[in-house]
Amino acid sequence: MELLPPITGAQLLDRVINLPEHLPIIEGLMYEHDSIMVSSDSGIGKSLISIQVAMHLTKATAVFGALTIQRPMRIWYMQMERHENESLERINKLMNNFEWDPNNFFLDT
Repeated sequence: MELLPPITGAQLLDRVINLPEHLPIIEGLMYEHDSIMVSSDSGIGKSLISIQVAMHLTKATAVFGALTIQRPMRIWYMQMERHENESLERINKLMNNFEWDPNNFFLDT
C-alpha cells in the first residue's frame, strides 16, 4: 500500500482558502454532507428528538424554536427497531405543537 505524501504548508493554505461553502440544513446543528450520530442510554429520548427534528425539516420551522432551517425538505424517517406504533405515538404527541408538512414526511418501518 502506497501512502500519500503529507500536505505542505502552501497546499494547506490553498485548500483552506478555497474550501467550498458548507451549507447549513439546520443552522448550528446539521450541514450538507455531514453525518450525525445520536447515542445515549435507552429511554432517554433519542427517537422523540429525531422525529421532532425530522418533522421541523418538512416545513422549515425552527427546531426547538431557535435553530433555523433554510428550506423545507422531504424526509424519509427509517425506524430501525421496535413497533411502528411507537413512532406514530410520538408523531401524534408532537404534531399539534408546531407547523409541519406530513406530505414531506415518509415513515419506513
